[in-house]
Amino acid sequence: MPHGRGKFTKANGDIHEGNWVKGRAHGLGVFREMNPQTGMVGSTYDGNWRSGKKSGEGVETWPDGARYEGQYEDDRKSGKGVLYLADGSIYTGEFSRGMIEGQGKYLWANGKQYQGQWEASKMNGFGTLVWPDGVQYVGQFDNDKFNG
Repeated sequence: MPHGRGKFTKANGDIHEGNWVKGRAHGLGVFREMNPQTGMVGSTYDGNWRSGKKSGEGVETWPDGARYEGQYEDDRKSGKGVLYLADGSIYTGEFSRGMIEGQGKYLWANGKQYQGQWEASKMNGFGTLVWPDGVQYVGQFDNDKFNG
């Protein structure tokens, strides 16, 4: 049972380096998930752990270039953070249970942007959607659609 600081390598090649308490990642640590087809590193997480789960501040990256910098709770994005997507889009705002939820701003790679309320990773509630040509809608949204 790992305890203290160390490196743990799973049979599938995944690696966790960091602090351990009674066999669980706890405190600062880095996890590298290996891709079994390529043998290369897949996603990585560098940050805080509590009882074997991502918790607190951390940075997660994926092979396609996507990256999340922010807060985690119970292994999921939760709290404030910034999500940089592979296509160049950026979301800055609140997360809950791993989804975009609460107040936030989404800037698409094509220049379109939305600032307002989110629920279950969809525009829900009051917000402002602005297209690259300056046209905008200010009002209520329901499930990513205008509602008002």
